[in-house]
Amino acid sequence: LDIKQQGEVVFEAMGKEPQFNEAPIGIFDAIIGTLSWLDKTFPGGKDDSFLNGAFEDPAEFAKIGKFYATEPMLAINPSTGKYDPDFTPEHGTISLEDWLRKAATQKDGLDDQLEQGAGLASF
Repeated sequence: LDIKQQGEVVFEAMGKEPQFNEAPIGIFDAIIGTLSWLDKTFPGGKDDSFLNGAFEDPAEFAKIGKFYATEPMLAINPSTGKYDPDFTPEHGTISLEDWLRKAATQKDGLDDQLEQGAGLASF
């Protein structure tokens, strides 16, 4: 499933009409750059810093978000040198589609993965 199809599964499971907003990937770079600059300007761990590292985690989360938004989650087939869904190993017993439906429709749908488990249905 591509990222849009994943979103469609969640909207369908929640009984809502899909609504998406699109933005250029460069927005991640602007957010990452700004948060990184703020983190360097107002570093954490100092008692005299009124922000005390408030930008370190958000900057890292933005980097992770960009990674997942831009990198395919498929393995490269060495014989073709291309991303190949058939070459990508599968693990587990539940499909991504089924997992998304569970997370979207059951308040405790993620309890087995999160200590305080709040499925998407709690939002």
